[in-house]
Amino acid sequence: MVRSNFCSDDYFGEPAELDATEMTNLSLQLSLRREDKKTSIGNWIQCQEVLDTGAICGKWRRAPLFVVQSSDWDCSCSVLWDPIHADCAVPQELGTAEVLQQLKYINKLKLRLDSYKQKR
Repeated sequence: MVRSNFCSDDYFGEPAELDATEMTNLSLQLSLRREDKKTSIGNWIQCQEVLDTGAICGKWRRAPLFVVQSSDWDCSCSVLWDPIHADCAVPQELGTAEVLQQLKYINKLKLRLDSYKQKR
């Protein structure tokens, strides 16, 4: 019987050892990034993906300010800047009420920037 390399007994080698301190540091770094994201200013875009159930996903995803809402935008579009939330199966980062409150603030900032640009 011919066995491929993929099926050979030594294909995978010895299991790797994980250092618990490295995992703790990684966990700390990820939690700090999450805290930074909560206070950072960005845009929020709503997913328009039609799910298998026929309903629209509707989850809000954080996005850079230059990203604008479109009728074909879905969660997977955020893979470049937020891969953790780039799937409709992943819960929203913040509640809808908090997202809408941040959107009001962002829109006020955009209006101020636009009026400032027009004065120049």
